[in-house]
Amino acid sequence: MAGLGGLLGMAGGFALGGPAGAMIGGALGGAIDGNQETNGGAGASSQTRDPWGPAQPYMLRNLQTNADLQKFYQQHPFNETQQAGYQNQNGLIDKFNGQAAPGLLGFANQMMGSHYQRAQGGAPGSVGYSRPTPQPAQQPQNGLLAGPFSAPQYQPLGKIDFDAMNPFNSNDLVASDIRQSAPTSYQPGQTDDAEWEKVLGDFNSAHQAAYGIPMNRKWTADADAKAAYADLVNKYVKAKSKV
Repeated sequence: MAGLGGLLGMAGGFALGGPAGAMIGGALGGAIDGNQETNGGAGASSQTRDPWGPAQPYMLRNLQTNADLQKFYQQHPFNETQQAGYQNQNGLIDKFNGQAAPGLLGFANQMMGSHYQRAQGGAPGSVGYSRPTPQPAQQPQNGLLAGPFSAPQYQPLGKIDFDAMNPFNSNDLVASDIRQSAPTSYQPGQTDDAEWEKVLGDFNSAHQAAYGIPMNRKWTADADAKAAYADLVNKYVKAKSKV
């Protein structure tokens, strides 16, 4: 049985007549029938089409991978080879500025002050300069012999502290991350966090000695429990930061 779109298509074809009427009528009918199939006709249940459904697990994993990679590079922006390269470059610069440059410039000053002159009428193959005219001994100034050349002042680069230069490795940020990830268990043995189990064990030992029982209520139970948990987290942050 023809659907509503088919009937309207036939009507449009007869009304307009000719091939043009048939084409317009067919297009109109196909559009209406397609809409009915998508949304459902009378008594039909509509179906939700989600073409991205199968890709959702991959997309979620990809988001987590990107987040993990971002955090890793925040903590380790340079690998060991890159760090060695930067450190070697600094070492070469310090070596040149501290030793090579003063030596070269001092030698140039010595040459400039020795009054070398071209030899006149020297034998073939002889040295092209005459002996220097004796001059009074020059006193070094700032590590260089007096002369037109002087070594510029420079600040040695020294050893690079990559951890100190990384803003994501600051103590405040590290402590904040540790604090936010602190466990909330109040009974020993409920986590695999050795530092937490240690500070919690010490707390429960003191609690047992003071009250005759270990901690037996959640940290949110009352003001005393909240204060005890805050102190416990501070100890946990200090212990965790040393790892």
